[in-house]
Amino acid sequence: MGNEESASYLSTGELSNVLNISVRTIRYYDQIGLVNPSKKAAGGKRYYSKEDILKLQKIILLKSLNLSLEDSRNVLAEQSMSAILLAHRSLLSEEMEHLTNSLKHT
Repeated sequence: MGNEESASYLSTGELSNVLNISVRTIRYYDQIGLVNPSKKAAGGKRYYSKEDILKLQKIILLKSLNLSLEDSRNVLAEQSMSAILLAHRSLLSEEMEHLTNSLKHT
């Protein structure tokens, strides 16, 4: 791949470093069809576009909401990013309230 393509795509290893998730996880998501790379080189090296990266970030966010991968797949198909962020914000607010109450009782 030329410099032009490497500038607009991340390899699996680069993506792993940027998002702080394992290469194994990224490959698994590809294997199950959750997030597929936009390009595959002849040697099997995978390259992810900005759209692929955004989708992976959404999955990571949904995973933080304790959703299963299958539920995450369904949410991605049905919900906008704003709805996902609102759900995450709500969860964080609940966690903050719980922690505040715990601090008061300590």
